[in-house]
Amino acid sequence: MLLAARPILTSEGEGPVHGTLIMGRYFDSAVVQHLAETTHLAVTVQQLNGPEISPDFQVALASLSEQKPVFVRPLGTEFIAGYALLKDISGEPRLALKVQTPRSIYKQGRTSVLYFLAWLVAAGLVFGAVVLVFLEKTVLSRLALLSASVSAIGASGDLSTRVPVRGRDELSSLANEINRMLEAIGRYQDELRSSEERHRRLSVTDSLTGLHNRTYFEQEMHSLEAEGCTPVGIVLCDIDGLKLVNDSFGHDAGDRLLLATARVLKETSPGRGTVARIGGDEFAILLPGSDEAATERVCSEFRHAVDRYNAANPERPLSASIGFAGRNDASKSMSDLRKSKR
Repeated sequence: MLLAARPILTSEGEGPVHGTLIMGRYFDSAVVQHLAETTHLAVTVQQLNGPEISPDFQVALASLSEQKPVFVRPLGTEFIAGYALLKDISGEPRLALKVQTPRSIYKQGRTSVLYFLAWLVAAGLVFGAVVLVFLEKTVLSRLALLSASVSAIGASGDLSTRVPVRGRDELSSLANEINRMLEAIGRYQDELRSSEERHRRLSVTDSLTGLHNRTYFEQEMHSLEAEGCTPVGIVLCDIDGLKLVNDSFGHDAGDRLLLATARVLKETSPGRGTVARIGGDEFAILLPGSDEAATERVCSEFRHAVDRYNAANPERPLSASIGFAGRNDASKSMSDLRKSKR
């Protein structure tokens, strides 16, 4: 039974006290059921001195006190419960009241969080796809094109080709730098080829007369012999008295005689064979495809050219000894041909 007692006072709540009003009501299961229906909550009451106390009530009793008269705890993910103590007329706790309600707000919050996470994941996927497409169009495809262009240039070796330049960003700057590098490498290779060609010419050219030197002449002889070329003619020429001219008039005068001989030999065989200076005062003409008769005519032309030169330069006449030989049989070596001049 629930009892309530209040002093009897005036309507203004003032004394003197004229007695005590005591009211009571049985607190049975019907009252508890009516209270639950009225509040739309699950209401449970247990006696503290009863034979058995539910485990959840035991947990609540351990937490309830004068300082903490109400204890609230979740009962899983679906429900939440509140506990309070009801005291008897002497102020001692006799009943434990439990009110249980569904965790609708909690479930709504969880649902909202799940929806938010789902939207966040979806937005992240969409954003990632957009970023990938953007990177593909603005960066990755251009990098692939740049890489393919550089690989193609490397495979072809054509340094005159340039990589395509698009846009005004770091990739276009990189493409410009690659093109400038290719241009620099191309210039370097051109200079290298020019230098190699210049050194190659110098290695087979006589520095004074500009004719081929002995090295080139012997290479040509070996090539003709290896090819079995016939007929082949050779003309050999020695300048007479070159040492005397050098000793008497100086090496400049001797150099002029050498240059004059080179000019006469070039006039004698324009576009025919190989004209070379093969020693200090020795010259030679190698005539592939010329038999002995044709080679002898070259010697005759050389003598006439020397006469014309001496007529024009009587103060420094040119005197030279000339001989020739021919090969009509491939069994005859080029070195033997050179030794058998007439």
